[in-house]
Amino acid sequence: MDYYKITKIPKNKYIISYEVKKDIIVMKLANNEKYVVKNTIDNENKILKRMNKQASLVVNNKKSKRVIEYILIYGLGITGICIFGYQAFFNINSLINGLISLRNIAFTIFSIISMIYITVVLNCINKEDRDLKKIKLYCEAKELLNNNLKKSSINVFNKVSFRAVMQISDRHMDEEPFTINSINKMSLRDLQTIKNNIERAKEFDLDEDPIIYKTKTKRKN
Repeated sequence: MDYYKITKIPKNKYIISYEVKKDIIVMKLANNEKYVVKNTIDNENKILKRMNKQASLVVNNKKSKRVIEYILIYGLGITGICIFGYQAFFNINSLINGLISLRNIAFTIFSIISMIYITVVLNCINKEDRDLKKIKLYCEAKELLNNNLKKSSINVFNKVSFRAVMQISDRHMDEEPFTINSINKMSLRDLQTIKNNIERAKEFDLDEDPIIYKTKTKRKN
């Protein structure tokens, strides 16, 4: 998950993700620091509990500011496009009539730089928006996803990327298929598709062969 200032959690205490490595768990914090602890089920549960709390703070506090952000950012983008379009038309017309000046050239360069900046900002906002949607989807559907995946058939992976399928399969027996950490490596599209496939299977209510997962051996406490 990404770092959100709105949680008011210091970066050195905000967990972005973690990775289990044999005898240790390596946490990545928002300040790019790595925090290493013993690899135990209890430690991992505590880490996941903290990350779930972070996710809840993000989802609950971000709602009120989304409209304002869209108005400011997209309004800025539209304004920039209009200014750039007008200036480009004006410069082309001036060039045809031999009236182009250094002022027009300078303004054009400024407009281009502004458009590049606006594009970068919009890309960052869109990335944050996708991450936020994924966190919200997980928070709302984690029970549906985890409780039904184990008894679902191969149909649950229809139109899901191979990478996501392998990620779900490659886990310990004591791990849930979906956690706030595991969805970091999963796309919003894959997560939404799996949810839709589970809901379809529940609605059909047909007798299907469940998937047999070759999961890793259970870890020690």
